[in-house]
Amino acid sequence: MGRDNALKTKILLLVVMVVTLPLLAESIYAPGLPSLASSFTISDTLAEMTLSIYLLGLSVGVLFWGNLSDYIGRKSVIMIGFSVFFLATLGCYLTSDFWVFLFLRFGQAFGGSVSCVTQSINRDVFEQNERMELSAKIGTAVSIAPAVGAMLGGVITQWAHWRDAFLVLLLMAFVFLVVLGVVLPETKKHHQSQMNTTPWRSFRRVLQDKTLTLNAAIIGLGLGILYAFMSEGAFYCMEGLGMNAEHYGLLCAGGSVVYAMGCRLCSRIIARGVVYQYVMKIGVGLMFCAFSVMLLCVNVGVIYFVGAREMAMASSNQWLSVALFSFLWVVASFGLSFILTPCFANALENQSQNAGMAASVFAFIYNILSALVNLEFSLSHTEGMLVMPLTFLVLVLIIGVACEILFRGQRVRQADVLSPASVRGASS
Repeated sequence: MGRDNALKTKILLLVVMVVTLPLLAESIYAPGLPSLASSFTISDTLAEMTLSIYLLGLSVGVLFWGNLSDYIGRKSVIMIGFSVFFLATLGCYLTSDFWVFLFLRFGQAFGGSVSCVTQSINRDVFEQNERMELSAKIGTAVSIAPAVGAMLGGVITQWAHWRDAFLVLLLMAFVFLVVLGVVLPETKKHHQSQMNTTPWRSFRRVLQDKTLTLNAAIIGLGLGILYAFMSEGAFYCMEGLGMNAEHYGLLCAGGSVVYAMGCRLCSRIIARGVVYQYVMKIGVGLMFCAFSVMLLCVNVGVIYFVGAREMAMASSNQWLSVALFSFLWVVASFGLSFILTPCFANALENQSQNAGMAASVFAFIYNILSALVNLEFSLSHTEGMLVMPLTFLVLVLIIGVACEILFRGQRVRQADVLSPASVRGASS
């Protein structure tokens, strides 16, 4: 038992390593987006597209890596994927051509998307009653990684050059490759192979799992809000509210830390017997209130735009505008943790026989949705202050509807299981 617990602890730490590096690559250069636009002499919309293309690379990659891991093993796939990430990151650091940079960002994301295999590893190693706590721990790491990335990126942009963020990622990728190559065990068991069925049949079977698809949709929309705050929010906060890169990085970090705390609290509340559906409803309520108040405050001028001409002469009330906006974003981040933690824990519950394919489809759905949300912000980039909070509010309403559909489906299935006909059928 002690050896088994030690193995699970080691795997948990390695899983955290695998999932954090691609997240760092998302957030570490976000504070430098305005500087990136100036450096490449491109528009703000094209600068934001570098995050959208990254999310697209994640979406495409997860369909490849998860299924491949069912055939050649989890460790082999992770090593290949991280090698691709390393080479693409090196290219991002060296290139001076924007379109090459954009292509390499796609490659960087394609390699980093191998982190989706950690869902399969968790399904291989941990029992059902362990996965909610596991989801909270990984959720904590997942939220702290963007916090560290945003803070580090803010400091790099403020005091060095935005491109140096990729040098940091390059060094981390090298270290992670060495550690994973030496320490990570192979968790896939031989009987889990999918050779007895076609990939298309497995794919269709996974898509028919409404628990997986609805949880993935909720996660995709929620992460879309987070990613949009890292792209559109960079211009919104620095050019609109008058923050510098370091302060914006601290705000991203603050939201991420609060999200991490929310993940832990959510896990403990559920462990004490509170049904997770109720916890998710609380999360939706918190996000709805935060963005409603944000929209109202922008509309009446409590949160206001600081134009370039007024930047140096901004009134003493500017700090109140920034503080209120920051508080509301932190509240929304806390609410999001109550929604996503149960989603990540429960999404693959029905997929013991297709863990690799299921992890791929699951990650593809939420990554492509988050990419589409971020793309919408990129294409509709505006200097107006109402668009971002209004769009966030609409996304929260859609999340609430998706949660209700998910809960109703679960109630129907529970009623079918407990029906007299089902009981008679089971007894016979």
